Amino acid sequence: MDAATHEDLQDLRAMVEKLRAAIEAEELPWRQPWVEVPHQNARSRKVYGLFFQISFGALGYPSAYWHTEASLRELGLVPRPLAQPRMVWGVFPTQNRNGAEIGATTKPTRVYNEAELEGPLPKRRTRAHPDRVAQPEIDQQRLDAWLAALRIKLVPSETGCFYSHHEEYARRWSSNDWYSGEIWMRPRKTFESDAAYWSTAFHEVIHWTSSPARLNRKLKVGAEELVAELGAIELCRKMGVPIGPELDLEHRAYLQSWGRELAANPKLFHHICWEVARAVRWLDKASKAQDSNIARYFAASVGGV
Repeated sequence: MDAATHEDLQDLRAMVEKLRAAIEAEELPWRQPWVEVPHQNARSRKVYGLFFQISFGALGYPSAYWHTEASLRELGLVPRPLAQPRMVWGVFPTQNRNGAEIGATTKPTRVYNEAELEGPLPKRRTRAHPDRVAQPEIDQQRLDAWLAALRIKLVPSETGCFYSHHEEYARRWSSNDWYSGEIWMRPRKTFESDAAYWSTAFHEVIHWTSSPARLNRKLKVGAEELVAELGAIELCRKMGVPIGPELDLEHRAYLQSWGRELAANPKLFHHICWEVARAVRWLDKASKAQDSNIARYFAASVGGV
């Protein structure tokens, strides 16, 4: 057994123990380390109700702002060719002939997400996290260069942090370049720390490796989330992102939230950790590949490294 293989096995055992310890610990509350914008009317800033927050959130739009057709005309905005309008229902008072309010009625309104519009979009200020802590010791240039080598772009999003290789998302907003990736992230200052920002970005990068164009990893949602979170921890360690007490608690709470339902199958833990090691190793090799060979390398690596 060579030194590299021995080190890999040690890392694998450490990951298994970290996962098992998180699951067996007392219940830990996970809290979102960033602030996001709720779905709302772009002009009135009226926040939509819970039903629309859930339904619009499930659609995966990167913008939280929605425009009515009247708003499009007023601002000179035009829907893109593949834009799909959605319907919202508003409650409006009804009046009698004398102008007295006698009740209310609901009316449907067609709205477009701002991500699917072209034209002079409104400029808005991004609200910083109220408890944000600066961490100047993180080498931002190194991390940016690493993402650039992988052809990954972090795209500002108002609605959360996520990556999907789903055809619907790629067709509307993502790059046509099959070996590149766009990961939607809340702006850095909306996170409680730079470490939390990069940890979340690494989580989405691990999801990015699951694409059929890369490792073609096919796991159930819970197992995939564990792979992504453990992978984020490993990438933080390798890329010099400090995991302080608060971020460590968030990692353990997230592992616990997805891992407890898999506790009955301990063999799955080893497979999950093996997938983590596989993804991290693949990212290391892909980030060092020569530009002229990057597409050929990605194509050859489908199915394993």
